[in-house]
Amino acid sequence: MNKRKHSPVAAPRSSARPSSSEELGHSDKNSGREKPRSDDSKEASTSTKRRKTRSEPEQNEEGPTPLPCPPSDYLPLALGGRHWRGQRSLRNIVVFGDSYSKSSGSTWVDYLLKQRRKTDKTARAHNFASPGATAEDDLAAQTARFFTSFPKRKTNKPPQLDPDSTTYLLFLGINDCGATDADELAPAVERMVDALHDLYVRAAARNFVLVDVPPVDRSPQAVSSGCDGEIAERVRMWNDLLRAQAAEFAAGSAHASVILFSAYTTFADVLDDPEGFDLGEDDPETEGGGFWEDDLHVTEDMHELLAETLLRHLLPRS
Repeated sequence: MNKRKHSPVAAPRSSARPSSSEELGHSDKNSGREKPRSDDSKEASTSTKRRKTRSEPEQNEEGPTPLPCPPSDYLPLALGGRHWRGQRSLRNIVVFGDSYSKSSGSTWVDYLLKQRRKTDKTARAHNFASPGATAEDDLAAQTARFFTSFPKRKTNKPPQLDPDSTTYLLFLGINDCGATDADELAPAVERMVDALHDLYVRAAARNFVLVDVPPVDRSPQAVSSGCDGEIAERVRMWNDLLRAQAAEFAAGSAHASVILFSAYTTFADVLDDPEGFDLGEDDPETEGGGFWEDDLHVTEDMHELLAETLLRHLLPRS
């Protein structure tokens, strides 16, 4: 494993990320999280219909093709079609997620864009994430905002975002795992695949990266509340379901490139060997240390590591 070295960071800035709105281990799904905006509610409700009611993507009779980025612990799934163009496919980065993807501080999205602009000055990020979001309740509203920003053109017109130059990244599930029992997570994971289908059909989206849930069971919040064991089981269930559903979508979508990137593996490496990443021995358990910025969110150094690891595995020859 190629370890990235990072210097320990100072205690987090006050109110750098929301913490009170995201709590692990609470069964009330609606407690303290943002709701879809009222002007998105109509489209959001239609977006959550089961996939069988939508126009189905073309079937891939020959099966999905492995991508140049080979599967690994960091990429549990890397299956694709002819629209993946490596660096070019990351010219437009479209993101759906929660506070791990958008907050008042820098997130992995910012670092990813910074790295891309070193070689492509035209690279852009379109971030539709919202703090506190879940896949179950909020992803449909985020995709609705995307379709408002990039409405579908007439049949004879090309899509607004070139399929070969655009990658759609979905990083959700932390708040779902915090609010939903393990045996009830399947519908929330299905919302992720619903979004893939909507984007595939309505936006001609072809390149997808799904990010699994990191080991938030090891966060100060989970450990101090005594629900770390329960959260660990939910995270395991979510990540297993996400991998299975992503593979099923790839197998049934002739032109889609589907990559599953493991934030779990990336952060577990650091938590298991903090000194190998220039962190203190106690940082894995310390709120406001080199790893955890607060009781649930990671530091900006860890966001930078996440972006670097993602790019290193998506573009192994770069």
